[in-house]
This record gives sequence, C-alpha cells and structure tokens, in this order.
Amino acid sequence: MPFLPPYGIKALALDLPGHGENQHQRRVSMQDYVDAVVRFIREREMVDLVLVGHSMGGVVISKVAEVLPDRLRGLIYLAGFVLRDGESMLDNVPQPTAERYRRLAEQHPHQMITMPPEMARKYFFNEASQEDAAWACARIQPQPFQPFADRVTMGAFAGLSLPRHYFLFERDKALPRAYWEEFARRLGGQPIRLDADHCPMISRPEQLAAALARLM
Repeated sequence: MPFLPPYGIKALALDLPGHGENQHQRRVSMQDYVDAVVRFIREREMVDLVLVGHSMGGVVISKVAEVLPDRLRGLIYLAGFVLRDGESMLDNVPQPTAERYRRLAEQHPHQMITMPPEMARKYFFNEASQEDAAWACARIQPQPFQPFADRVTMGAFAGLSLPRHYFLFERDKALPRAYWEEFARRLGGQPIRLDADHCPMISRPEQLAAALARLM
C-alpha cells in the first residue's frame, strides 16, 4: 500500500469478516465477504474503482463486479481464483490440499483453519527475506473455512464487459503452476507475469506497485 500513492493511486483495503480487525466474526460465508465489500463501496458512494483481488480475493471481486458493475473501472487478479459457475475454491485445489483444509477445520471449535508458519514460509513467502517472512508469518490468523467450501454462482460474471487483468507469479508455490495458468485462461487474455512468489506485496512490493500503476 505505501508504494502506490507515489503513482497517484489512492488505495484502500478492508478487513473481510473473520479477518484482521474483524477476527471476532467466526462463522462467515463467501457471500458475507462479498456483502462486506459491496457495503463498504455503497456507504462511501465510491465510483470509478479498480478492484484488486489476491488469491481468494479473486472470487470476491468477481462477485462484487456482478453487483456493482457501474461503479467499477476494472478488475485485477493477483494470483486470484477464477471459478466456473457452481464451483467452490476446494474444487480448484489438489485433492490432498482440500482434505487438509477440511481436517484443520474439523479440529477447530469454530471451523477455522490456520496455516502453520513453516508452511506459510514455504508456500506463500518463499521469495521474501527472512525478516519480511517472519513479519508476515507473525500476523497469520485463523480464518473461516466455510468460504473455501461454498459453491458460487458465476452466471452473470461472464456477461460483464469490465476490463480485467490477471497476474501470474512465476515463483508461486501455493498451488501447482497449471492451476494458475487455468485461472488466467478462464479470465481471458494474456496474463501478466511477475518474477515473484504468491505474496509479492510482501516480497516484491515496489515491483508489484509499478506493475499495478501501469494498468490504472
């Protein structure tokens, strides 16, 4: 975020239900995520927006676009999930990963999942410095499982004419490369490739900001 204002970009971020300052919200759904973003935009009467969604956030911005297309100027997916109609996120990860998430949720009294720091370092922050990775891992919180399992209707999204861009990160280990390539293919157009891991906002913030600025 601090690297965007020098490009004249005013960036805002909000904690979704069950995350960050809203961690007290336990049992939330994918629709709760979407409703929170829609409410945030409407309450502030915001227009001419470019929504940026990272990873799971790809599903959220796609659904928000269905609700508020006239308020948006475009969509940017940072290694974002792009679902087909009726699919869930768990339908779009390797089966062992889906089963691991289910087991973690079953072991938590509020159906939350937590990425162990050593796994986050290996799969999310593999290109970050030791200091930056430690900073990021220390901020990992339990997150609701239900949004991973929710099946999402995407029928209206296909008919939207909003500009959309997909960032594919060459050193991303969160999923096998074929999954990211498939998400980019579903979105259409050629993906923008960046030499980064799954979270370049941690490992390559300046490069990511410059790449985003070229699309604004």
